[in-house]
Amino acid sequence: MNINANVIVNFNEELVRIIRQTANQLTFNVLEIGALPIEGHPEPFHSLLTMFPGSRVNAFEVDPDLCKRLNDKAINGLVYHSIALGRKEEERPFYITRHPMCASLY
Repeated sequence: MNINANVIVNFNEELVRIIRQTANQLTFNVLEIGALPIEGHPEPFHSLLTMFPGSRVNAFEVDPDLCKRLNDKAINGLVYHSIALGRKEEERPFYITRHPMCASLY
C-alpha cells in the first residue's frame, strides 16, 4: 500500500484539531523505556509535546553521557533519565552488547 505522507500529516492535524475542540486541556505523560535514538527516525510520539502543550515525555536510557547530550538538545517537556528500570531497587550487572540498542539486564 502506497500512502502519501501529506495525507497522513493532514489527517493527524485534523485529528488534533478535533481533539482540542472536545478536550482543549488534554495532556499526555509518556514513558519512553530504552530511549536510544535511531538517527533519521525521530520518535513519532515526541510530537505530542508540541501538539498538546503541557504534555511530558520521561525517557529512560542508561548511558549517562548520551542522556546529557540528549537533555542538552531536548525540546520542552522531554526529559531523559540515566537509569535502568526494574522490578525493585537493586544493583545488578548490566550487559553492554556490540550494538548499544541490545544492552540488557539479562
